[in-house]
Amino acid sequence: MADTDWGEDVKKKLGLSLSDDEFHGAIATIGEKLKGVGSKNRVTVYDTLADHFGKLSDFA
Repeated sequence: MADTDWGEDVKKKLGLSLSDDEFHGAIATIGEKLKGVGSKNRVTVYDTLADHFGKLSDFA
C-alpha cells in the first residue's frame, strides 16, 4: 500500500477532511512527539493522531 493510500485510510477512519499537506504536517508533529519511543507501531500512531485531532472520544 502506498503512503498516500495509508494517509487516505487514516483520514477516513478518523473522520478527517484534511489536505495532504495538513495531514503530512500532523504526521511530522506526531513523529516529533514519538521521538525516542522504541516501538512506533500502527496502533500507537493511530492513537496519537486521534489524540492530536481530538478524536479519542470517538473510539471510547
